[in-house]
Amino acid sequence: MTGGYLSGIFGSSPVRPLQKHMEQVVACVGELIPYVDAVLAGDLAKRDGHHRKIIDLEHKSIEHVRPVEQSRKKSIGERKRAVGEEYGRFPGGRAGNDSS
Repeated sequence: MTGGYLSGIFGSSPVRPLQKHMEQVVACVGELIPYVDAVLAGDLAKRDGHHRKIIDLEHKSIEHVRPVEQSRKKSIGERKRAVGEEYGRFPGGRAGNDSS
């Protein structure tokens, strides 16, 4: 196994993409104070500029976490199928649903 025992069980590590996601979130939060200051000052141009930065940073943060979510869903589905094939199916397709 090339990825090692744990990566075979859990898949690739989500740490690096989650760190990048957190960095983007911190940058996004950093824009909130200038945004609120612009709102309170009634400066629409600055408000709109900070609003656009917040939206862009939010979208970038989602780009980092989306592959992790998709990978987790895929690996969980594969593990469920493997367990089902190894131990057989429950009667009726669900645990505790024996129709006999």
